[in-house]
Amino acid sequence: MAPQLPASALAAISGYIDREEPAEPPAPARPAAAAAAAAPPQLPASALAAISGYIDREEPAAPPLPPPAPAAPPPARDREEQTLREIEPLDASAVFALLHPDGPGYAVVDGVLGQETARRAARAAAAARTQLKRARVGRGDARRLSDERTDEAAFLDERSQHPDLQVLCHALRKLRSSLCVGGAWDDKAAELRLDATTTSTQLACYQPGGRYRRHADALSDDDARQRDALRGKPLLTRNRRITAVYYLNENWNREDGGALRIYADTWTPDAQPFDVLPRLDRLVLFRSTLQHEVLVTRRERLALTQWWYGRIDDDNERVPWRLPAPGRALSGLSTEGRIFVSVAAYRDPETERTLQHLFATAKNPKRVRVVVVQQYDCLEGSDDDLVGRLYNHEAEARVTRIRVDFRDANGPCPARACALRRLTDEDDFVLQIDSHTRFRSHWDAYLIDQLAKCDSKEPVLTAYPADYDKDSAALPSDVRPTLLVPSGFDKDGVLRIKGRRLARVHEEPIPSPLWCAGFSFCRAKVWRRVTYEPLPHLFFGEELLHAARLFCSGCDFFAPPEQVIFHRWSRSGRRTLAEDQPRRNAAAARGRAFELLETIEGPRSLAAFEARAGVDLKKRVLLPGADRGGLSPEAFADGASSSAGAQVAALLGLKL
Repeated sequence: MAPQLPASALAAISGYIDREEPAEPPAPARPAAAAAAAAPPQLPASALAAISGYIDREEPAAPPLPPPAPAAPPPARDREEQTLREIEPLDASAVFALLHPDGPGYAVVDGVLGQETARRAARAAAAARTQLKRARVGRGDARRLSDERTDEAAFLDERSQHPDLQVLCHALRKLRSSLCVGGAWDDKAAELRLDATTTSTQLACYQPGGRYRRHADALSDDDARQRDALRGKPLLTRNRRITAVYYLNENWNREDGGALRIYADTWTPDAQPFDVLPRLDRLVLFRSTLQHEVLVTRRERLALTQWWYGRIDDDNERVPWRLPAPGRALSGLSTEGRIFVSVAAYRDPETERTLQHLFATAKNPKRVRVVVVQQYDCLEGSDDDLVGRLYNHEAEARVTRIRVDFRDANGPCPARACALRRLTDEDDFVLQIDSHTRFRSHWDAYLIDQLAKCDSKEPVLTAYPADYDKDSAALPSDVRPTLLVPSGFDKDGVLRIKGRRLARVHEEPIPSPLWCAGFSFCRAKVWRRVTYEPLPHLFFGEELLHAARLFCSGCDFFAPPEQVIFHRWSRSGRRTLAEDQPRRNAAAARGRAFELLETIEGPRSLAAFEARAGVDLKKRVLLPGADRGGLSPEAFADGASSSAGAQVAALLGLKL
């Protein structure tokens, strides 16, 4: 009830209100502003006195109102839905960095959840450390503890985790959709073939002093399938495409260490890696095939990683990964014979992959010994760059590396000659390849078997390999063989050679008129007898000179019945000696090669070589049928070749 004025005050006011005032003549109209300024009527003094006494009287104070109750926090589900609504999709620059061929392959995004939600996720992650165990390296039955990785980790069943961790996991999956739809690079995203139903999530904790050495989270699709084929397992149908690492560490500074180091550019030997500090609410996204490492941390370091998977192209399922097994005795050739592999490399980032693939696909890798002449940018710190950690230490022990500063490089011939000088009496076979090569499974057993099937006392298996994809390194499904044949003479008088695809896979090795340097397999005694001429800066002309030397010494050339190795023919992404040292002594090298051709001696003459190759070296013309190598036109996938006609037209000055 409202307080009441005393009766005396009410009576005074009532008397004042009811009092009749004498009527006044009507006043002239005044402006509204003046009327508002007029003084209000005054209460009589008796009423004011009564009210004043009432106001001054002290009344008992009313009890204070209770403070408002704090608002109840929203339920976890509502909080999750609100957080997910606020998650922004990846912007165009991040998508470009991840997907476009010109992008670095990684992106860093800060403020993914907001600080408060991120702190809740960090607390939930810290509480989940009881689920973690010492992490292992390797895959399947080969998983083991190693000093290469010292963290504790566990794959999470998200449904059983704290709601704040579930919010984080769901947020990452929402970001994944940025790579699938609605962006400017949808065509590039389609190439990932992201599987919307498959992710895996891991929580990892590093204690002070912990690290994870350089590695990759996924092999290329090709390498992964090769690995499964070697183990007799079903071929992989999904592979990791994108690694998403979210950090859960407050107040992280550079002196705390523990940075993620990404080796985004493996094509440029002197490229600098990119370091990312593991700060709270920071997300790092990168292609899972990129090499990276966790540097030594000086305080506890928490991270949640989610992998986004993609489907593997079904076209790869048609590739006959394993070559046919030997069908009969190897004519006295030991299946345990030691294979010496010569590799010449010039500033080539594919070298390490070539070596890894060489050992991974061999039926008996213990019999393989490699000498690689690496013409590199520096003489120190090259081991990790060259071999990385893509194959085990046992295989690495069978690799001899001869390092040459690239500024002192003199071309492929000196490098191959240098490698062959390491040949020993214990080596039974020699395989010569380039540093950008891939292999079919069991290539070693297959080559030894096919060498025994050659109708010659001194056979050499040789052919231009088919190309493998320069971006994905996927092997082609077409394994029909190629035959080396002459294609004509260039303006410098050098015989040029090409590989012609045959119409079908053969059962036996195919006699070949010529030899190539990028794929040659023979008994080791051949190279003990024939000297590899170390002519500096000889490129075109290397194969002609050594083909003549080998043939005149008694060797015969054969193409394998089907493709055994594959070659990266594209030069994009790697430096070449011709770019770094243009036209250096090339003419002198060609002149010396022509001189050496004239001085070749052996059981066969140079004229016999010319007849077998189908060329006249002095007149610089091809003989009829030279482009078929002794086979019928129907033996080739492209039918009759026009190269002979082109040669005649060139001699007559005609343009076809």
